Amino acid sequence: MRKLLCTFVMLLGILSAKAQTNPQAGYVITNDNDTLRGTIDYRTDAKNAHSCLFMADGETAYKEYLPNEIKGYRLSDIGACYVTRTFPIEGEQKTFFAEYLLEGGVSLYRHKESTVEYFYLVDADGKVATIRETGDVIHLRDDQITAQRIKLVEATQIFQKSQKTLKELWAMPQVSAEQLLKLTKAYNKEFYAEAGETEFYQKDIKSSDGLIARFRIEGGVGFSTMKFIPNSWYNDPIEVTSLVPIVGVGTDMILPRLSKNLLLQLMLTYSYNKANREEIHYPYHREWTFHDVCLQAGVAYSFMPKKRFSPLLRAGVSLDYLLGLETVNMEGYHATNKVSLDKSFSPRYYVGLGVESKLGTHKVSLTANYVMRNFGSIGLQAPMFNILAGFVL
Repeated sequence: MRKLLCTFVMLLGILSAKAQTNPQAGYVITNDNDTLRGTIDYRTDAKNAHSCLFMADGETAYKEYLPNEIKGYRLSDIGACYVTRTFPIEGEQKTFFAEYLLEGGVSLYRHKESTVEYFYLVDADGKVATIRETGDVIHLRDDQITAQRIKLVEATQIFQKSQKTLKELWAMPQVSAEQLLKLTKAYNKEFYAEAGETEFYQKDIKSSDGLIARFRIEGGVGFSTMKFIPNSWYNDPIEVTSLVPIVGVGTDMILPRLSKNLLLQLMLTYSYNKANREEIHYPYHREWTFHDVCLQAGVAYSFMPKKRFSPLLRAGVSLDYLLGLETVNMEGYHATNKVSLDKSFSPRYYVGLGVESKLGTHKVSLTANYVMRNFGSIGLQAPMFNILAGFVL
């Protein structure tokens, strides 16, 4: 089991290392309009927007350029282009490397912030319109109309010369780069043909896998069937089902370029376990309490991550650490009558299923899980079935 955990940790290290470098031939444009050719580390959307790692031809180390330090950069082979621009994000003006999709009478830019995709339309007079796409699925018709109005109101002012373009724009339940690029090109051809245009967008852009980590908190209750094994011939095993409160914190790690469905999960949970048993032929009741600190490492698969609701499967290794065991009237069992200093370690597994739901840019989840626990040094078997509600930031 320890070998399995080590393998899992090494896999995370390999994936993280892979996500840190993805050399591509390219060039940067300085603020003096000089072109410097070399190699660009083409990384995740978030990293591409906030810095450019560039190694000039003949150099042996990357140099980091921030927005405003250069006008922009471009990858020679795939054509992806990023330029320094200042655009609004959640009502605040921010400067970053915006992905340049189309240059023309109406120019088109894209930027991704967390799970929200922003599109910026800039007309010939410099007027900026923002489209904020969260990918949320809205079921009620009235709510759909309200959401569309909020999302597209600025864009309609850019395309107001063409009723056909406006009709196509309002027909988009979710805005994508491909759709918006096609619509903008058609609009430019009709109204700004003399200005010409340059398309930078490449459908099959290949950036690195990129590891996105999101904070997760969970809480709920478990039902644990605790079974103490006797260490003497005259006692029978004791078996009791007990209600166990559970809380946990951890992270969901996503590899969006590798798989939009797969999550790597690392969770640390705490539970307080307490049970008692009244014996018919014994003058006293038996009782025990202990704390369980559990490290879980595994994977989860979200079947429809873009939908409002998505079924979820999860599985992995479970490393439980029992401490602070206190027992009463447990003669003849591995546990003793006094506070035990024994700290028992239980490497086992967990499996679960549930559902995730989008809540703006966050997610909530509800899962049912089975966790195998077996603390051999004190003769305790304590498998648990739990129900957990979670919140992902």
